[in-house]
Amino acid sequence: MVLDRPEYIERILPFLDKPVVKVITGMRRVGKSRLLELIRDHLLARGVEGRGVFFLNKELLEWDTVRTYADAWEEIKLWFAGYSGPRYVFIDEVQEITGWEKLVSSMLAEGYADILVTGSNANVLSSELSTLIAGRYVEFKVYPLSFAEWLRFRQSATGQHTPDIAGEFRLYLRYGGLPGIHAFPLTDDTVFPYLMGIYSTILLRDVITRHSLRDPEHLERLIRFLFDNCGNLTSSKRLSDYFGSQGSPVSVDKVLSYIGFLEQALLVHRARRY
Repeated sequence: MVLDRPEYIERILPFLDKPVVKVITGMRRVGKSRLLELIRDHLLARGVEGRGVFFLNKELLEWDTVRTYADAWEEIKLWFAGYSGPRYVFIDEVQEITGWEKLVSSMLAEGYADILVTGSNANVLSSELSTLIAGRYVEFKVYPLSFAEWLRFRQSATGQHTPDIAGEFRLYLRYGGLPGIHAFPLTDDTVFPYLMGIYSTILLRDVITRHSLRDPEHLERLIRFLFDNCGNLTSSKRLSDYFGSQGSPVSVDKVLSYIGFLEQALLVHRARRY
């Protein structure tokens, strides 16, 4: 099942063909790739030739050999060879390309193409972008489905135009807002294995492997605590004390580091006190 997310598309389209990099950030599987596809479809419908849109998705095996910014640049030049129309470069999961900032900065400075990228790491798409192309990018944060979007997805899946709002809200609270779950029957046996697969991927690729962590057990216990206490006031000192009470002491500094890693992977979001 494929559905639009017009709330995001309407925010992004006004920035097309403007000299700024469009950066779409969000946790894995929230629908960033689909947004790029929708924008590409919009360009094609507007009359842009297929040759005018270069689309690199680092999650696809065909792009596995593209490891560095130099590899990506060679592919981009090859794609646009002999083409003189407007150029658009879409790169999905750009943080998987080493030195991608140099590629984006160079194309932007040259006015080579209109650039849209997505990423699943908050740190890469804030600190490094801000230093290399400060003032020349705009970020769009993508989140899981809102309840209004959930209802639209469910209406498309079930064909019911007058849904049981209370029942749907209970399902929404239980299963969350990742768009991919709507491809399955909404039962624990189907949805939870799918969600656990995404969770494991984020934990392994974006946290444990990226930061070379040697004690993932502490990390997983921290995550369970944060999830169980969603909406409650939490401090690093309280978390450190919790680990100590469980006979597995963790320093305040390590707790802070772990929470930072989880925030970078966009697995948790910090709501500061007002």
